[in-house]
Amino acid sequence: MKPLGFDATAQHPNLAELSDEQRNIYRAIATRTLMMMVADYSYSHTEVKIMAGELELKVTGNIPTDQGWKGLQKDDQEKEDVEATGKQLPDYREGETVYLNFEVDKGMTKAPRPYTPASLGGKNSQMQKLNLGTSATRAGIIKTVVDRGYARLVKNIYEPTDKGMLMYGLVKDSAIGSPELTAKWEDRLHSIETQEEQPQVFLRDIRTYVTSELTREQQANFDSKLIAKAIEYGSLGLVQSVVQG
Repeated sequence: MKPLGFDATAQHPNLAELSDEQRNIYRAIATRTLMMMVADYSYSHTEVKIMAGELELKVTGNIPTDQGWKGLQKDDQEKEDVEATGKQLPDYREGETVYLNFEVDKGMTKAPRPYTPASLGGKNSQMQKLNLGTSATRAGIIKTVVDRGYARLVKNIYEPTDKGMLMYGLVKDSAIGSPELTAKWEDRLHSIETQEEQPQVFLRDIRTYVTSELTREQQANFDSKLIAKAIEYGSLGLVQSVVQG
């Protein structure tokens, strides 16, 4: 979206009369508006190969050719943009001699980012990658998990509850708790939809498999703390009702 133009007669606000929050909002809107009206930011994508004896070093990045709207961008925004588009490289020349400084970079790997509604069930989400549900059913699947108390949405981030961690502890070593098995069942459901498989065969196979898995789980030696929590949440009663049915 681009503004049609400025009203030269518009009254300018007195920033001193605004609160810090109002002033920050005003400046953010004004800066964004100006950024939309200046020239485009352009750069050339560059791949540089450097020979150090017989060792070939290679680095890729961007060399800005016109700062354009990016000249109005704040430092924190610029850092985010660099991370998204790549490093900014100096303007090297072919045959140029450069001095190299080798260092060992030590660091810690970052923990995976928590799931949001978009990253879990939206377009190109984890559920889509694992072939879990469809675009029309994924939101309903997630809602069921939340409604049953296995997870909660806090500030647009899904967090597992104690009940969810309990369930994970009970099924983490079983194929029943694996997304791969659910994906295989989704594929078979699709085969039934296209009449490549009979539903009776699918239901028979599921009944046989689930019965064998529940029997194996009943014979497993669970941690006593997990059993106590399962009784507290009623999870064992749920499993018993499934077995009895």
